[in-house]
Amino acid sequence: MSDSKITIGLRATKVTINRGGWFDPSVFDISGSFMKLDKKISSGAGLTVNDVMDAFMGEGGTYEQGSLSTIQSMLNYKNEDGTEGKYILPAYPTSFIVVKDVVIKFSGMTSQSEHYEEFKKIAGNTSTQIFGIRMTGGYGTQSSMGYQTDSAGTMNFYIRIPGPQILGWFMEMTPKDNASDYASLSKSEYFTDIMTALKEYRERLRELSSYDDSNCVVETIRFPKE
Repeated sequence: MSDSKITIGLRATKVTINRGGWFDPSVFDISGSFMKLDKKISSGAGLTVNDVMDAFMGEGGTYEQGSLSTIQSMLNYKNEDGTEGKYILPAYPTSFIVVKDVVIKFSGMTSQSEHYEEFKKIAGNTSTQIFGIRMTGGYGTQSSMGYQTDSAGTMNFYIRIPGPQILGWFMEMTPKDNASDYASLSKSEYFTDIMTALKEYRERLRELSSYDDSNCVVETIRFPKE
């Protein structure tokens, strides 16, 4: 197995997501100007790519079992009163990669045909993935498999997956949600100023409605004809 080699060929393209202008991510940058009704829910966690990679990889720079749960825990937070909250939009997709006509070749493997049949049975499962590529492909297309054995007894496996499928996503991290908890403005100075202005406006309207115009003199000014 140490001499085995894996070769992957495929067709790929990047698809950009266009939301037609209804989604403006700049609103996340001014979250400090807003209030939220539910302190258990926030939008962005303010994570960076390095934060996610450090949680995903271990100290030796390799993937560690359970790191996904570590990343999930980064989406939870605690409020000052001890209640727990959750970041519901830590990132949003901007584009994705679509692949098709995938061919995977395992060469240099010394094996027997019964091993191939066992591998075919496992790979034929609809939930099986190889390097993130689903064996079933897309649109109901099925993968095909085969093998060749050379004169030295070395077996080469071939897997062909013709259907299109999404291989990965490009995500944009959202900044930290700095919105404050909702608080009534009824006792604030800001609210008092508003009420004072409204009262003054109401008094002014009352004065205008009770104005006596019986003593007004209206004169008509006529310009001479040319």
